[in-house]
Amino acid sequence: MADWRERAKKWLKPRDNGQHLWAIRYLGREGRLSRQRHVDESNYDFLVFEFERSPGGVTYIETLRKMKRAWSQKKAREGGGGLKPYSYMLSKQFGSRLRRLSKRLKMTRREVLEKVVLEYEAISGSEAWLDLGRKSLANRLDDAKRMVEDQKKKSKELERMQKELELRDEALKNLEKYQDLVADLLADYTGMVKAHSQGAWVISRRATTPSPPLACSSPALRKHYSLLHYQELAARLDR
Repeated sequence: MADWRERAKKWLKPRDNGQHLWAIRYLGREGRLSRQRHVDESNYDFLVFEFERSPGGVTYIETLRKMKRAWSQKKAREGGGGLKPYSYMLSKQFGSRLRRLSKRLKMTRREVLEKVVLEYEAISGSEAWLDLGRKSLANRLDDAKRMVEDQKKKSKELERMQKELELRDEALKNLEKYQDLVADLLADYTGMVKAHSQGAWVISRRATTPSPPLACSSPALRKHYSLLHYQELAARLDR
């Protein structure tokens, strides 16, 4: 007995009378029934008899293939679950591979195709997520670089401010030193003015040469009584 006969009988479900009735009507419309079913004969036995007694041939085997495909589409429509029949032209090589893969995975060809499509979609989604992650990481790196540059600029500004403060501190220290010199000069000058107003001699704290009195009109005496003491204080102030 040919293999197609065994496959045809295997396709039948012994307890699915709805399938048997549908197959009998389908084969009847195609003119593939050799006789009428006996009254005491079950639909299943009638179909098995037709498969075993059929002369076969290419056209008959093709009719059986179309019948099984039509039945699968009918069950898919009735079963719902978002299933919808599709018809595509596939290469013979692809069809052979699909059948081998279906047998190895113990899945229907429809389930194999769905699995392949879903897995490819998941991989593509993962790649898209990775690409998005790479872009996000690149943006974060750019932000980090900008932050580092900003910190460098702030550090330079702080260094500049620190140097400026150090210069100000040094200037304040020098000012305090100069203030002492100015105080000495002012004290000497004040003492000199007071002494001259009284016609007295003034003895400098740093020089032994007396200052000339205010009433002294001799150029020689004024030259002798020079203001070297104040020039010395001025020189100290400049230092």
